[in-house]
Order: sequence, then structure tokens, then C-alpha cells
Amino acid sequence: MRTRVIVAALAAALAGCAGLEPGNRHLYDWGGYDERLYDSLREGSNDGAARDRLAQHIAGLEAAHASVAPGLYGELGTLYLRSGDRARALAYYRKERAAWPASGILMDALIARLGGAPLPGSGT
Repeated sequence: MRTRVIVAALAAALAGCAGLEPGNRHLYDWGGYDERLYDSLREGSNDGAARDRLAQHIAGLEAAHASVAPGLYGELGTLYLRSGDRARALAYYRKERAAWPASGILMDALIARLGGAPLPGSGT
């Protein structure tokens, strides 16, 4: 009897998932971030190309007023920092901090390390 209840619950959950439209399957659009990260680690780093693709993806999300996935602003900031662009790195770290308060401790530390002022209400 218990097995039937579990199977019925799983069937109901799967049936509910089947009704999702293709464009609404995920809460965030990662833009193939995980595949690109894997490729860059496997084949060697090409920060310039990765930075440009990620910047373009984020700009598209912002233009569509869609939520940028957690960590993408911070990742783009790090790619800018690696290229020597501290001002853009700070800007993207601040965007990450503002969009995702849970990242506050890490982003505040990175911002402070780059000599940036903490955001109001950040606690630092």
C-alpha cells in the first residue's frame, strides 16, 4: 500500500512537470554558463572570450528585465579583474551584492580588498 502511494505521488509530480512550457522550465537563464566554464577549464582559459559572452548574456537579461542568476555578476566582475579593469570589477561585485544579499560577506570582502566603499546597509 505504501509503495502505491509513493508511486502515485511521483506520477502526480511528473505529470505536473510535464505541463511546464519550454521557456519557463528554469527560474534563471544561465546562458550555458556551466558548459562554458567546463570547456574553459578543460581546454585552458580564454578569459576574454568568456568575459565577452557572459557580459552579452547579462546585458540581454537586463534588457529583458529578467533576473540574473546568482553568481553571474560576481563571475563577470572576476573576469574583469583578471583583465586589469578594477572599476568594472567593483561595479559588478556591487551588482552581485545588491541583487543577492546572501553573497554579502564575500562581495563586501572583495569590494573592500579593491578599495571600494561598502554599500549602505551592508554591515561593514
